[in-house]
Amino acid sequence: MNEKEKYKLQEKLRYDKAQTELDEKGLHPNTKFYAIKKLEIKYDEKILCPFCFNYDEFQLFNKEGRLYKCPICKNCITLKTANDIRFMTSEQFAKWVFDYRLSGFWDKIINKDFKEWNKRLYDVGFGFGINFWDNYKILKGTAYCDGD
Repeated sequence: MNEKEKYKLQEKLRYDKAQTELDEKGLHPNTKFYAIKKLEIKYDEKILCPFCFNYDEFQLFNKEGRLYKCPICKNCITLKTANDIRFMTSEQFAKWVFDYRLSGFWDKIINKDFKEWNKRLYDVGFGFGINFWDNYKILKGTAYCDGD
């Protein structure tokens, strides 16, 4: 057995161990929060690219290693990000953008055209209600405050 096969076997055993637990009643599925869960998205489900707001079927995003490349803006996202963005509120999306900014989020937006990205932000719906920009400014520390 070569090193690669040994590694795969070790990972499989680790995965299997995390998925089950043994107690006095026997072996049963692990329901605790730290169990390893496989993340899957069906190929016909629609996902949203955070850099250009392309809302398209998952199968159109090309896989490159562990990342998925948007067919429009050519930026890559992880499977976890693709899944999470579908269910984010404007507050969660603002936090995601704020956390990603140091990794070049603002350099990756569609064609580096901020006005177009901002327009699409409102079209998608992250700009309504307690909007994205209010949340982003709070995180950034530049939000307007009435002063109590």
